[in-house]
Amino acid sequence: MNVNNGITGSNMFTIGLFSTRWPVLMILLISITACGGEGPLGLGKKESPDEFAVVSHSPLAVPPDYSLRPPRPGASRPGERAVRDVAAEELFGSSRNKPIKRSAGEKAILTGADALSPDPNIREKIEKKFSIYEEEEEGFFQSIQFWKKGSDEESIIDANAEADRLRENTVQGKAPNEGQIEAIREAEKSLLEELF
Repeated sequence: MNVNNGITGSNMFTIGLFSTRWPVLMILLISITACGGEGPLGLGKKESPDEFAVVSHSPLAVPPDYSLRPPRPGASRPGERAVRDVAAEELFGSSRNKPIKRSAGEKAILTGADALSPDPNIREKIEKKFSIYEEEEEGFFQSIQFWKKGSDEESIIDANAEADRLRENTVQGKAPNEGQIEAIREAEKSLLEELF
């Protein structure tokens, strides 16, 4: 005896259809409302700055003090250095090249780090040290061409001659890798292999 609490087959179908219809409709409605509208996710108008109101420089403003003296014709600018000062610095050097007076603590730290007596040939030593690595390392393009790691010359082995060589090695008791391998010709390279 089948007991289904008074629900017939057609009623069960409509209940099952009805129970899956609402979640599907809700998902569709939410996704449709998210696609429309004027702003992000349809939640309002997007506020962006006016492209004509945005300027790269601040606008000119009249200073509140109108008693500023106008510049005199031919007078030097306030931020400009005198030609005499520039020439003296070029001839006699700047004050930046003068030796720095160091405290006893600074001298102790620099002496401990061996920074007070630098090696005059340090550039040559560094160049010599790292030029060894440059010769050993392969270039960038050689490192990414993984398919060319083997020998540059590829050849096709003559199958009959190789079989004869292996038989002779077996009869003579030699290892299979002893002897000269006979090659028919070099393998033909494809267009891409020739380019790379």
